[in-house]
Amino acid sequence: MVTSSGLPIETFPSLSGLDCTGAQRVLSVAHLSGVCPGVAQGYSSTIQPGQVINWSWNNKIDTTKAPYGAVVIIATSKGPAPVPIPTIPISSYDAAAAALKAAGFGATETQANSTTVSAGQVIGTQPPAGTPTVPGTTVTVIVSLGPPLVTVPNMQGDTVSQAQVALSNAGLVEGNLYGPSHGNVFATNPPEGDKIPEGSAVDIYTQ
Repeated sequence: MVTSSGLPIETFPSLSGLDCTGAQRVLSVAHLSGVCPGVAQGYSSTIQPGQVINWSWNNKIDTTKAPYGAVVIIATSKGPAPVPIPTIPISSYDAAAAALKAAGFGATETQANSTTVSAGQVIGTQPPAGTPTVPGTTVTVIVSLGPPLVTVPNMQGDTVSQAQVALSNAGLVEGNLYGPSHGNVFATNPPEGDKIPEGSAVDIYTQ
């Protein structure tokens, strides 16, 4: 009588550098099965996303031998782990881009109006600071254009109260009043038609 020695031991080459499909093909040639469960995926700063990080059978990492028909667990890379976008200097685009580069990100510029941040200074980023993001991602730096420009309205002949309403509707405020408060507007400073930053004061001249 001849007793069984159990399943034959199959030998297979390293799976490094392969993706899940490639690793499964290599294992199938050796009469083995390979699975790539999501829970086995991991972050790696050196291995490209989708490529094999390691593999195991019976808790033996990177083994090259397993019994005929065994199932080998394959762990694949998710790429570098996300890191928070840094809080960048609120000074200039160049300073912001340098800070992002030092943290492993790229940078691109876009501009937007702001009533609180001076023109040329950084409003913030998109994604915002603190957002976990994959290194190498290009982050948009939002640079202020200053307040939006609005047009000084025509207030010729208006009463002071009418001029105040017109200024408010245009996003402006009344500055100094030169002339009688019961008079009518004959001029403004800046003059009507000028484009000035929203929230600016306009002087009124009455007679």
